[in-house]
Amino acid sequence: MKNVVYCGYRSWSTDLYSGLNNFCYKRGDVKLRPLVSSKESLVGLEGVDLVIFAGWSWIVPKEIIDKYLCVCIHPSNLPNFAGGSPIQHQVIAGEFDSKVTVFKMNNKLDSGPVYDKASVSLLGPIEEVYEKIRLACLPILRSLLTDLATGCIVFKKQSSEPIPLKRLKPKDGILTEKQVNDMTFKELENRINMLRSPYPGLSIKMGDSLVSCKEAIKYRYIPKGDYIKVKDGYARII
Repeated sequence: MKNVVYCGYRSWSTDLYSGLNNFCYKRGDVKLRPLVSSKESLVGLEGVDLVIFAGWSWIVPKEIIDKYLCVCIHPSNLPNFAGGSPIQHQVIAGEFDSKVTVFKMNNKLDSGPVYDKASVSLLGPIEEVYEKIRLACLPILRSLLTDLATGCIVFKKQSSEPIPLKRLKPKDGILTEKQVNDMTFKELENRINMLRSPYPGLSIKMGDSLVSCKEAIKYRYIPKGDYIKVKDGYARII
């Protein structure tokens, strides 16, 4: 019997855990332990064959990585967009056809060898993107657990050394009026989508005011209410 610890706390990650738990129950040769949803719960792990980190925001202690086989889910085509806020950095760069990468962790950020990848689109609201990531990850992790049970997990070295990007801060969600004027409506909409909950959202500095922007509607003419000019028309701010 192989023992697996799964670490995650976001809703898409806990839903993924449930799918894997059902899979392990039916197999009978892999046991998925109770969900670990806080860094404090990582203390004192024993008798573990694999640790999975999915949507994990905390640094994993070196002693955990050195002692156990640890894999991580990263929502980019590694080595591209390694590091913090990978979804947001890709959207800012105009990259929407992405991949989710499952890789073996080491003591360098997002640089370990790759188990497998799957295609995923980053278009749409962030909650929809998370659901796409969950669906893309499920068959990969099922295969990983099968390979764990049979003792034949194979990892492949990344094509190059990743250059980790920094995690975005709340101030990165504030745009000036000029920045928005230079965007198309679709670019503005993509920015809004990627910063929806659980992120703090997009705000636009208009004159002396900071306008929260949860949604935008495109107009060819000047609309009523709060609006801003974009390259291809006007955006009504909601």
